Amino acid sequence: MNRWKNETDISAKQNKKGQNARLFKKDVYKTGQADHPAEKSQGTQAACGLIRRPDQRLRKTERLLKRGEFLDLSRQAHSTGNRYFVAAFKRNGLCFSRLGITVTRKTGKAVVRNRIKRLVREFFRQNRHLLTTGLDINVIAKKAAADATGGQVFSALRLLFERIGGHTN
Repeated sequence: MNRWKNETDISAKQNKKGQNARLFKKDVYKTGQADHPAEKSQGTQAACGLIRRPDQRLRKTERLLKRGEFLDLSRQAHSTGNRYFVAAFKRNGLCFSRLGITVTRKTGKAVVRNRIKRLVREFFRQNRHLLTTGLDINVIAKKAAADATGGQVFSALRLLFERIGGHTN
């Protein structure tokens, strides 16, 4: 006995263009609307400043990612610091600056370390103009940075980047 005898009755013909037996609504993919037309997108209001222009984002090429780059920077670099951060920096021979961030476990738990890294990346993204181009910078967080507010972190980084920019000119 054929266990799947009803499968022999399935036709191999395709549905006509625009028809799909699995969809109860014909124009779902054409209009892009869901089953609830009352819920409409709020456009840029919903994003509320989260959309960035492509020229403002921090690209992967603008970050120090490999261990060798960090080691090379620590051996050959100048350094400066303040209460919250130490920065090691040197010229890289490129037409753009690159950022590396080091936050050790003694600074705090993962949530604290990730917060510090986010703040440093955001500051670098917004304030690249304070630096001369063609620098590799490794920002090393101190333990005191864990208790700092966002404003304190930004002001400490501003002073640090101004010092780096003045030192390299």
